Amino acid sequence: MILPGDIAIDATCGNGNDTLALAKLVFADGGQGLIYAFDLQQIALKNTSALLDQELNENDVDCIHFVNVTPMVH
Repeated sequence: MILPGDIAIDATCGNGNDTLALAKLVFADGGQGLIYAFDLQQIALKNTSALLDQELNENDVDCIHFVNVTPMVH
């Protein structure tokens, strides 16, 4: 269960739909949570950021951290 003020992780943010759903839970009722959105593709992070900019207020967007994951090659 994710509550307002929690820290949440979206391990593959894609186009941002799941990140947005997490944001609505974490930031509900003025929650001061954090979200970490990870993806392998820079375009996925860009798409997610654009969606969140449209749907959330600036203070909430500032609490979302985007991480471009580089796969390890063995």
